Amino acid sequence: MQKKPESLDEKTYFTVINTLGTVYYQTGYYNNARKQFLYIIKMDPGYYQAYYNIGLVNEKLKEIKLAIESFKKASELKPDFVDAYYHVG
Repeated sequence: MQKKPESLDEKTYFTVINTLGTVYYQTGYYNNARKQFLYIIKMDPGYYQAYYNIGLVNEKLKEIKLAIESFKKASELKPDFVDAYYHVG
């Protein structure tokens, strides 16, 4: 993982890392995507979108129990996050 450039605030930096993970996910590089999302969680455990995205990766890899855990964590962090509830169901 690259070091955060001084010119970027944390929110922007995590948005960039999350977007990169999303691109990896959309192009089938699931392990790379997971690494991006896990990095965000390590740096900011309250970043609900990263938990949701890890859930999507786990879902795609047929790791359903892990996916559900991730979606539940995302919904705990952001109770009005409808997409997370949808995937748990």
